[in-house]
Amino acid sequence: MRDVTLSEIEQLRAEAGPVDAVFDMDEIAFRALYDRTARALWAYLARITGSADIADDLLQETYYRFLRSRSTYENDTHRRNALFRIATNLA
Repeated sequence: MRDVTLSEIEQLRAEAGPVDAVFDMDEIAFRALYDRTARALWAYLARITGSADIADDLLQETYYRFLRSRSTYENDTHRRNALFRIATNLA
C-alpha cells in the first residue's frame, strides 16, 4: 500500500484549474483520515477485485476523487462512507 505524500497533494493543488475543486483538507487532516481508513479500504478493494495491484491503483484514485469532490461531510463516519462509495463505484 502506497502512502500519499504532501508533495503529491501540493502538486495536485498546483495543477488544479479554475474549474477544479479546491482542496479543503490540509496535510494533517488528510493524513489522519488516510491513516484511519486506508488499510480497511485497501483490503476491501483487494477482496472485491482479487488483485493487490488493482487495489493499489483504485485506492489512489479513490482518495484523489475524494479530495477533488466539492462535498462537505458532517463527521469522519460520513467521510469514510464516501470513500467506500467512491471505491465501490470505481471497482
